[in-house]
Amino acid sequence: MFSQILANAAAAAVPAATEGGNKFTEITTKFGIEPGALAVQIVSFGVLALVVWYFGFRPLMKTVAERQKKIEDGLKFSDDMKAKLAQSEADYKATMARAAQDAAAVLDAARKSAKETVEKAAQDAIARAEETERRAAENVAREREKMLAELRGEVAALVVETTAKLLARELPAAEKTRLTAAAAEELKA
Repeated sequence: MFSQILANAAAAAVPAATEGGNKFTEITTKFGIEPGALAVQIVSFGVLALVVWYFGFRPLMKTVAERQKKIEDGLKFSDDMKAKLAQSEADYKATMARAAQDAAAVLDAARKSAKETVEKAAQDAIARAEETERRAAENVAREREKMLAELRGEVAALVVETTAKLLARELPAAEKTRLTAAAAEELKA
């Protein structure tokens, strides 16, 4: 039906075109073009172009624009991720540097503490050794005094016994006095 309307419109236009000039008729005859069919083809091509543009080209351009936007977003996201990765690496390096510094500080503190502990233990050991030496010296001095006291007692007993034996014998008075004075001197020493 639409093609009939176009054919009627083209047929009505042909006499008007032939009346307007010979040149147009001459060209159309020479090339074998029928003006009515040409008008129908032009209108059909226009309708087809409109349909293709509306249902094909427009959605295709919309899809291309969406894909272009997705690609741009992906590139932007990639750039953002590269920047975040670089920042993360920098943060990681800074964290590792701080951790290394903290570890060095802890290690230094441990070494210092260990050194102090060793020095304190050495001082304590020296103090205990000196205390033990002092006690041993005191014990030796006490034992010496005790032995000397025992020795004096035994010597005194021997002197008394010897003096008693000597005095039991008959000695001149001068000899007895001399022996008694010697024994007294002996006991004082």
